[in-house]
Amino acid sequence: MSAVLPPIAGPGAIARARSEGVWRAAWSRMRKDKVGVVSLGVVLLFVLLIVLMYLMPMGIVGGVYYLVRSLRSPGAKAREQALKQRASG
Repeated sequence: MSAVLPPIAGPGAIARARSEGVWRAAWSRMRKDKVGVVSLGVVLLFVLLIVLMYLMPMGIVGGVYYLVRSLRSPGAKAREQALKQRASG
């Protein structure tokens, strides 16, 4: 039996190598890829633009309402009526 299994010296005798983790490994690989980093920057820029457009007050642009009704704030109805009155004359 001793030829098959190595002898155990005691607790802590076997040092286990700790892996760096899946996300850390993915991030380190991503940083090495220049095209991937630029692409990530473009995607984050688009997300930032989407958030900023959601936060901006929208009105009539060329006679068309561009803001989806489900995304409007509670006070948007009063603003919409005021904008319609301004646009109609």
